[in-house]
Amino acid sequence: MLFKLVLKSLSKGKARFLCAMLGVASAVGAVAFMFSLTATNDAQAPHTARYLTAPWQAWKIDGLEMRGRGRSSEKSGEEKRAAITKEKGDKVFDLVGMTIDYRPDGRVLQGPPMIAVISKTPKENPYKNAMLEGRFPDNNASEFEVVLTRGTMKRFGRGKIPQIGESVKFVGQKGTLTARITGYLSLEKLPMGFPGAFVNDKAFATLEKEKHGKLHLWKTPP
Repeated sequence: MLFKLVLKSLSKGKARFLCAMLGVASAVGAVAFMFSLTATNDAQAPHTARYLTAPWQAWKIDGLEMRGRGRSSEKSGEEKRAAITKEKGDKVFDLVGMTIDYRPDGRVLQGPPMIAVISKTPKENPYKNAMLEGRFPDNNASEFEVVLTRGTMKRFGRGKIPQIGESVKFVGQKGTLTARITGYLSLEKLPMGFPGAFVNDKAFATLEKEKHGKLHLWKTPP
């Protein structure tokens, strides 16, 4: 029966039938590709998380809209969902979330706002696999300074970013902060809630009226 219908379709319009078959084949191919891509991403995710968060193996974020918990090591589903009960991590960052007012060549970017999670400049690089170009902000400097991850200043991983020595403006709920860029960390991505901008103490003090959060980091999962 099916064979007769195929022959009838061919007799009425071979071109239309072939186009339909090609369309079905293309759709099947696209679905297969998407499943393959998803499987590849899922397989790479644990390694990517460990790379981005090294040397930290677990974290907890409180106080910001992206609050949550996580682990970068390969654990079972139950272990990943286990509550992190320690009150304080091996390293704690005070966090403020702000919008980046960035207009390359004077052009206002379209789409959702670019968000920066800001913290005080650390005594040493908190991200083991991030190469530093330039320097971290100087707490003795008379002006506001900031170092950023490259991914923080890129929309969807693309676009031109300001040069070291230029200024970037952050907009919060209570005010704004403009700081001079002293360097870039090479990371293009970070887990949600991890700071991608570090400012000197003088600059961070101006953000006291903004909503604050905490990022607790552990080198060994609690």
